[in-house]
Amino acid sequence: TDSNLVMSLMNLIDCQLDEFQDEAKIAQLEEREIITWLESMFFFAMTWSIGASGDDKGRFRFDKLV
Repeated sequence: TDSNLVMSLMNLIDCQLDEFQDEAKIAQLEEREIITWLESMFFFAMTWSIGASGDDKGRFRFDKLV
């Protein structure tokens, strides 16, 4: 279901957010680096949750969309 896809997406993002627990490391990053990091996490999670759930035709359409 759609809610399962969203939960998979959020679980994948949550796993990657552990990197943000190190406040000293985050303090050394510029705002643009943090934004890029977060966007990358989102697209990774979206690809492996929502994107991976389709058939060949759906994956092709997803690829064109993203």
